[in-house]
Amino acid sequence: MPAERGHLEERVRAMVTPPRWRHIQGVVTTARELARRFGVDQQRAELAALLHDAARDWPVSRLTATLADAGERPSPLEQASPELLHGPAAAHWARAQLGVDDDAVLDAVRYHTTGRPGMSPLEMVLVVADYSEPGREFAAAAAIRDAAVQSLETACLLSLDARLRYLLDGGHLIHPRTVEARNWLLMRRASGCRA
Repeated sequence: MPAERGHLEERVRAMVTPPRWRHIQGVVTTARELARRFGVDQQRAELAALLHDAARDWPVSRLTATLADAGERPSPLEQASPELLHGPAAAHWARAQLGVDDDAVLDAVRYHTTGRPGMSPLEMVLVVADYSEPGREFAAAAAIRDAAVQSLETACLLSLDARLRYLLDGGHLIHPRTVEARNWLLMRRASGCRA
């Protein structure tokens, strides 16, 4: 059973920079609103949002040690792009140190950077909230916010597109899970399925 919300906030806030904390607060607020709008459990959405970047400011050595303690070894791609490690590390840390045992919340935290095929609505809420919280000022954020008024899946697709454009424009490595998540959403759209 996780600790009370105030204690969780204190623990996360102590681990991140002030700008990161402002981002996390924006994601919590946005996730709560998206969850309400799309019928997702608001408490779970808020908890996932609170935890999603808890490990974002950690050094690579702590990220890899946390994953090793959980019996997980990063792939060569993840080792070459350590930003990809903060979601899985935060999920393991939340389970081990905070007692969070809700797999749906932990999966949302784990996959918020890459997405994945078969994402739950909670996972999509976190992806969209991360890209569209009020502090996000890049051009695609406004389009994601607009799309999120009507469709969680469309907003999630736009979020993944924004991530892919950023990675391509910067010459960065791309995790195949992001491409697979995007293709999964496109195939759902083509078949008329909705989350």
